Amino acid sequence: MEKIPAVLSVPQSNILKSCAQNPVTLVIGPPGTGKSYTIACMALEHMARGKSVLIASRKDHAVDVIGQKIETLSGDKGSVIRGGRKKYLAELKTSLQAILSGMRGRKKAVTLQGYGEQRTIKLTQSIESIEGNLEISESVFNKRSEQEKEYAKIQKKLSKGGFQLISKIRLYVLQRRINSRKESFGALIKLIEHRIDIRNRDVIKRIGIRKDARVHEVLATNRKTLMDFLKSLRARTGAKQRDILSKLDIGMILKTFPVWMSKNSDIHDNMPLIPEMFDLAIIDEATQCDIASCLPILQRAKRVAIVGDPKQLRHVSFLARSKQAILALKEGLGAEVADQLDYRSKSILDLAEETITEQKRVQFLDEHYRSRPDIIQFSNRHFYNSSLRIMTQKPEVTHSRNIQVIQCNGVREKNGVNKNESEKVLQLIQDTVESQSHLAPEYSQSIGVSTPFRHQSDYLSELIFREIPIDAIQKHKILIGTPHSFQGEERDIMCLSFALDAKSSATAFRYMNQPDVFNVMVTRARVEQIVFLSINESEINKNSLLASYLLYLRGYYQEPTCGQLSQLPDSAHPVHDALNKAGYKVWPSFDVAGLEMDFVIQIEDRTLGIDLIGFPGRFEDAFSLERYKMLKRAGMRIFPLGYSEWERSQQGCLEAIRDF
Repeated sequence: MEKIPAVLSVPQSNILKSCAQNPVTLVIGPPGTGKSYTIACMALEHMARGKSVLIASRKDHAVDVIGQKIETLSGDKGSVIRGGRKKYLAELKTSLQAILSGMRGRKKAVTLQGYGEQRTIKLTQSIESIEGNLEISESVFNKRSEQEKEYAKIQKKLSKGGFQLISKIRLYVLQRRINSRKESFGALIKLIEHRIDIRNRDVIKRIGIRKDARVHEVLATNRKTLMDFLKSLRARTGAKQRDILSKLDIGMILKTFPVWMSKNSDIHDNMPLIPEMFDLAIIDEATQCDIASCLPILQRAKRVAIVGDPKQLRHVSFLARSKQAILALKEGLGAEVADQLDYRSKSILDLAEETITEQKRVQFLDEHYRSRPDIIQFSNRHFYNSSLRIMTQKPEVTHSRNIQVIQCNGVREKNGVNKNESEKVLQLIQDTVESQSHLAPEYSQSIGVSTPFRHQSDYLSELIFREIPIDAIQKHKILIGTPHSFQGEERDIMCLSFALDAKSSATAFRYMNQPDVFNVMVTRARVEQIVFLSINESEINKNSLLASYLLYLRGYYQEPTCGQLSQLPDSAHPVHDALNKAGYKVWPSFDVAGLEMDFVIQIEDRTLGIDLIGFPGRFEDAFSLERYKMLKRAGMRIFPLGYSEWERSQQGCLEAIRDF
């Protein structure tokens, strides 16, 4: 597996390995778990090895997000072909013309002058040297952690009194080793972080130079192929374009542009139907992709990764079940195959789930980065068996109520519209727009409005677009729709209009109670979620998802977010008191991403985790360095505090924490 400029979780690393080895890989990614980022890493790893990738999804938005992440990771906008809209075609023509004209930028001139290979060798040597030093640093960290635990045990034993000559000798030897350390625990972690940053920088450079060298090779030996490709893009008709493309050496084009991205429905317009032309195809939002629409993608790839979430919405089919049965009979399909290829009810993700025989080819993304804890925790518990690590768990958001329930006392009319709820949603949007009128668009919160029902959605759209100025709609990226409109979308603020009243039909309640609809609806908000109701909780079926959700909200804010001071081991109390005295807010035994952090501290806008190492009691073990890296991905750095360092100089440790 080739190196990429990213720190990956264990599931993400397994996904990249599987995509390089197996014909089919299945990636299960619940809301906000970094599916797009993972896909970008998959594409970049293949590109780094000189391989080609096709990325497809049902929606333009999903493909656009992935493309932006690939560009951010690689620092290169020229490696990705985006099919579909005319503006993407224009961008591709411009990029290709620049390559053919030799206008490739001063940095890329290095490769053209023949120094690319030499530079690649130097970067490879640098990367290998850094990784060797990282291994040494990580070994030193682990060794020191064991020394701290041993130091505390000897101290405890000696405190009981008696001669204990052997223990005294062991302590003397251990103290000499501790005193000979060149840097503190905190300095060692900073050194590791710095080396990772340098390695990632060099990896980006190496990927770019290797890719540029491949382009140079194509220009030197197959320039006509790129020229003909440009002619195909300029062709006035699709038939002419496809005719030119069919005669080209597609391998040369893929060397120049290794990553292609498209909506499923645009695939046939963007590339020829050549079997296994791509090394890897990735199908995103796979629960919304029917099997038939994915066949052209599968035909074009040697291996495929199916990415999605079986707990979210599936594609909508208008094919009658009777018609499907007739077609199956006409084609001579047996009952088992007809069931396996059921167009109406099975997505490409369902097919992959049923056919993969090795569990190692199925990976679950378990780190949630999108929503504040109270917003995502219901779905985590109810739909995902509490398997998600909530990476947004921090004191400043854990103690705030990010979900409001507004009782509207509205009436659902015969046409399915609840005007009272709609008016209150409008008022909230108007208040938000007014309160943020002084902010630039990049600092303004985005707003979404979702309802399970199409008529309510249409009414809300008409009302909001009539009453809210167009510049405010654009500034706040206001989106209104049913949960189907929000699959793959997210907003800072989400307004949920359930629209039902006590007299609503049982059919309406049943539709709202569909797990996939409900799950998508309540997991779109990043920062704040406002629930608009026109029915009392006592009137809701206690077995429904809405009743469970409201019950969850009542209980969630009563749950403790950190341990009690009385639960701390005796050795940790002096640290707690000193941090408090130094002006920090201190939370002991705080849950971060499903891990118990010994202390989380905060001063002004800085939040830091404290890992007590060697302190007698249940805090003596150090976090693994993988956990340090994982929590840094979540935006929380961890300061390692060794027991011997604390005993030697409490003031020195406090200063090191301040400067970390």
